This record gives sequence, C-alpha cells and structure tokens, in this order.
Amino acid sequence: MTKYEWDQTKINRFNYIFNNWNRYNNRTIKAWDLGRSISLCRWGFNVGFITEDEAWKKIFHYARIIQSLYNSWEEYGYDYFMGRLFWASGFREEESYFARTETVYRQLLNSYWSWIDWHIDLDQSETTVIPVKTIRFLKPDDNDGTAQYSTNDPALYNKWPYSYSPNPNPDPNIYECRIKKISGNNSYGFGILFCVDDADRNNINFYRFFITLNGTFTIAKRIGNNWAPTPVSWRNSSFINTGYNEYNTLRVERVDNEKNATFRIFINDNLAAAFNDDNPINGSKAGLVVSVNIMEMEQFPYIPVDVRFYF
Repeated sequence: MTKYEWDQTKINRFNYIFNNWNRYNNRTIKAWDLGRSISLCRWGFNVGFITEDEAWKKIFHYARIIQSLYNSWEEYGYDYFMGRLFWASGFREEESYFARTETVYRQLLNSYWSWIDWHIDLDQSETTVIPVKTIRFLKPDDNDGTAQYSTNDPALYNKWPYSYSPNPNPDPNIYECRIKKISGNNSYGFGILFCVDDADRNNINFYRFFITLNGTFTIAKRIGNNWAPTPVSWRNSSFINTGYNEYNTLRVERVDNEKNATFRIFINDNLAAAFNDDNPINGSKAGLVVSVNIMEMEQFPYIPVDVRFYF
C-alpha cells in the first residue's frame, strides 16, 4: 500500500474487502454505480441541468444495462446493497449503512419492486394512462369495513391531509383507532388526531399522533396555524408492527388534573409514552391524518399512498 501511495479511503476499502471476501468474491457491485447513475439523472433534472426527456433517455439507457446484467430485483438489489457497503467502508461507516440499507432492501422486496416484472419490455410504448385519483377518508372500493385515504396526485406531495368528526368512543377521554398502510413511502407518518377543537374554523387546534412503517412515532401539538413545542419527539418503539399491511392500534387516554392534563399514549395496548400539558387543547373531536412524501420519495402515479383506518 505504501509503494502505491494509496489514500486512506482506498486502504479502508481494501481492508473491508479483505475481511469480507466470502461476501464479495461473487459480486460485481456494478449495481451501485448504475443505480447512482440513474439518481444523477433525476437530480440533474430537478436542478435544471437536463430536460425531462434527456433524463428519461439516459435513465432507460442505464435500465437496459441493469436488466441485462441481473435476473431479478432481489439479485440487483443485493448487488447494489453490497456496493453501498463497499462505498461506505471507505469512510468506515459500513456498519451504520448496513443497519439502514438492509432494512430498506428487505422492504422493497416486499413492496414496490415485487409489483413490477423484472423482465418488462423497456422498449414498449407507454399506452396506458394511469388516472389520478384521490379518496379522502371514505369507504374503499373493496369495502373492507375501513375508511380509506388514497392518492396518487402529485399536487399532494409534501402535504398532510386530514379529516375529523365527533369522537366515536363512548368515553370522551379515550381516542382509539386501528390503522395500516398498504402502500406509499415507508418513512412518512400516518395516524390520528385527538382533542380536535374547531370552534374557530380558521384556527383549528389538535394533537397529532403519527407512526411510521419504520417503527417510529411522535405526538405533535398544533395551535391555530402553528406547531407548538413537541410533547413527544420522534422515537423508536418495539411496540409498532412494522411493514406494509400490518395493523396497529393507537390509543390515547386523557386525565384532567386540577391545573393540567395528562396524556397516556398506547401502541397495540402497550404504554409507549406519557406527557403532561399545562395548557391542554380541550376539543372533543377525533380525526384521521396521512402525510405524503416529496416527489422523489413517492411513486406517483403508479403506486399511491394508501392508508386504512378502522374505528
């Protein structure tokens, strides 16, 4: 290494491969380079360096190369995954990247990727126009007994639509709902609103209980058109059933004290957090809420954000 005057990044990568040769001796890790090439096309379009037509032309060029080198999403994804670890090893960050990337790889195999045929004809013309459709907390077409929020409308990127009504629970101090996410970005929240106060329709107050498919949750407080200090910051919870199509039951129990209110937060009947509020919101309504990620993270119009709620 001294003879060839390698820099520290190359030395780190050499050592990583040497110590993990059994995992790399049959890998090309070209998937990482080709996948990054496609990312550069997207980013180049987003910042105006190339037109959309130029971006698609280059993306399909790389897609044809990828399709010819691998036989499945699983094979391509694993080679990309190993390439990402190789890249991260140059900075000695392979362990943190492994923890994050391996989870994403497994989720993709059971969601977006599995819906698309690996051997799809990349030269066929796009003849089917997918309609843009939004279902706003209504009974779904499959009539599974839930309320559904579903959208593939680009106008809703980075929005958090919600709906509310009188709390259906007989106990006005308990808010509870079963929820699941069928599709949509896994890192963006969905959940319930509680203590909704809409006395002033232009300044609605509420608490928002969000979870994600990644196993995190938070409680936020909205006063009028502004967010107040967060009662419960984002945190991990082993009580959350992670992954698509997994139901989670969210429940909030409120106890009014002499000068404040105490809120106990339950996930699947497990106490996940509690907080006191010296200036609590005193509304009596409950609601449903979904957040839609930014353009680069959703798959509109092909794959909608689809969340089901069951009171």
